[in-house]
Amino acid sequence: MQTYTPENEYSPFAAGEEFDVRYFKADPKQEAMRLDKFLMVRMEGITRNQLQKGIENGQVLLNGQQVNSSYRIKPGDEVAIYQRRYSSEPFIPQPEDIGGLDIRYEDE
Repeated sequence: MQTYTPENEYSPFAAGEEFDVRYFKADPKQEAMRLDKFLMVRMEGITRNQLQKGIENGQVLLNGQQVNSSYRIKPGDEVAIYQRRYSSEPFIPQPEDIGGLDIRYEDE
């Protein structure tokens, strides 16, 4: 798995976000199969609906190009999947000074 950080402002990905990239290549004897079904067989823990949304959002590229989920995989096709990397650090809300707040009632 590789890391991808978009630098191009026209990228379908937000600048500054990091992605893990997974690559799959169709075998020379690969039967024609929809892209979303091809990926369902190879990826665990992801639904077909999530895959279809990722394909629509440009997070799945076939031979470097964006295609739709009904595209039929051919032998030798290369698929790259960009999965957003989320921080492993827990989110801890920080207090904020909101000065000028007039408190009308306060419980004891």
